Amino acid sequence: MKEEVEFEKKFLVKDEKTFLDLKGTLRSSSFQEIMGYVFAQYFYKERVYRCFDTFEGDLAREKTILECIGELEKKNISLSVRERENDCIFTIKLPIQDREERVVYENLISTEQDFYSLVPEDFFSWKPFERVKELSCGRSLQEVVRLYVKTSRLFFSSGRGGLEISVDEVLGKLPFPFNAEVTFYELEIEQEGDIPEADVMGASAYFLRKYPQQLVESPEPKWVKALRLLRGENL
Repeated sequence: MKEEVEFEKKFLVKDEKTFLDLKGTLRSSSFQEIMGYVFAQYFYKERVYRCFDTFEGDLAREKTILECIGELEKKNISLSVRERENDCIFTIKLPIQDREERVVYENLISTEQDFYSLVPEDFFSWKPFERVKELSCGRSLQEVVRLYVKTSRLFFSSGRGGLEISVDEVLGKLPFPFNAEVTFYELEIEQEGDIPEADVMGASAYFLRKYPQQLVESPEPKWVKALRLLRGENL
């Protein structure tokens, strides 16, 4: 099991044009340094996330699944399972004092288990899951939205850690049999290692100056954003 504290700034990118411009900026040969951190590595990945919450409505009705706001959404808690190339990861994220800092727990799942048949109760004896059950008032958990995420991530290094800057294209879908879906874009700036939180804030300020009208600070988890957008809410 992996446990760590995560601090990051998250921004909703208002439109695809800005998202593509951001990707181009980050991949430009001229963008080699930010806040004294030097470009070290580029990653690209695609992941599927199954996200869970309490739900006691009628699963046969799309309107009802969007009307219901679960206990985890109310508390900005994330509980998901994601598929990787050779395994799956069960993840729980619990906010600490604000929505930008959270404790992250990860549990590796054997490839012998079918990704689409996994349910949170498979981990009923895991301490972090016991905590989630307490916070969700002991209610049953089931998949409420599925995310298909394409991530371009850059790591900028210093001697004691670094900054991870990511741009994500996110497709959110309601569980079968519904056809409702939404696409949105995010910019994330995350602290890695022993670096000051002020450097994350400074990097965030850089992008806000560059895209003052196109970025909206939005600390909610991706799965919450997807559900809110599917409901027609403004972020």
